[in-house]
Amino acid sequence: MGFDGNFDDDVLSDDKLDLTPIIDVLFLLLIFFIMTTTFTKPVLNVVLPKAESAEEARQRKELLIVVDAEGAVFNEGRQLEEEDIILLMTSKTKLPINFQVDKAAPFASFIRVLDLARLHDRTDFVFTIESGKSGENDQQSGSEK
Repeated sequence: MGFDGNFDDDVLSDDKLDLTPIIDVLFLLLIFFIMTTTFTKPVLNVVLPKAESAEEARQRKELLIVVDAEGAVFNEGRQLEEEDIILLMTSKTKLPINFQVDKAAPFASFIRVLDLARLHDRTDFVFTIESGKSGENDQQSGSEK
């Protein structure tokens, strides 16, 4: 039983690796992760105050700044520090600012953000509130010109 130097094609063909099951498993994993991933923006739980004089919301592009119940400031789900707020307000000057402030938020946090807006010549803003009449989310203008 020594090696005589002859390679038999039948012996070599049995040593091939079949990749079909591996590819099937990879596709199943890919489908699983695609189906379990959420593609929505993170949403903060903000309880809006009510107002009887609320106007219906208009669909438009705007810079959304959210102040939660603890007084933290967010934009697109990302918590902002004071420098970030200033940078955001000065870089997106063509978009009006929409403030969504939780009714349990410390008033000082809201005033701090509003003051930063006014210090940087931003007077084009609205407040998102809950309508006291219909219970839907509406916007009331807070623009000062």
